[in-house]
Amino acid sequence: MKPTKKLFLFIGIILASFQIQAQMSSVTTGKGNELKQNYKTFIIVNESTGWVMAQNPVKYDVSEEMPLCYFTIDNPSNIVMPGSSRLMVIHDLGASQTGDAYDWVLEDNPDEKDIFFARSKFISLATGKWWNVLVEGEEIILQNVATHNFLTIDNTGDYASTDNRKEASRWKLIYVY
Repeated sequence: MKPTKKLFLFIGIILASFQIQAQMSSVTTGKGNELKQNYKTFIIVNESTGWVMAQNPVKYDVSEEMPLCYFTIDNPSNIVMPGSSRLMVIHDLGASQTGDAYDWVLEDNPDEKDIFFARSKFISLATGKWWNVLVEGEEIILQNVATHNFLTIDNTGDYASTDNRKEASRWKLIYVY
């Protein structure tokens, strides 16, 4: 490849990454903002079951204060190209605001064959806390990076996983200002 072609390719990649970073920053909380407790928060609700994502899921009620979550990108090698996946960590903001010194994140634990919010300090399999956020219209599907399974929530509020994308729960993000 000629040096000029390499230069144009390199410039194109840099420009694309700036645009991608801007898209990601509209959804994720950066480490600096997380330390300042300035979160980009969402109510994450499964409209088919009515459950709001949290360490202890609750039924969605527009008249009540609902649990909040936020996303971070903890994997420094997560380079997101247009149209590709977004690997994020899902945090439960409510648990960290109650004086708990630990950060709680959604984890798919293959050893325990269970999905739950766990203390991030004690997660041994780092990729178990990374979720591929797949956008489908106005909803998202969450696929775990370690197990490649999709997140589901049943009518009783229990998290589970499935290897069938059609059975995955569809989640709606409601932005909280």
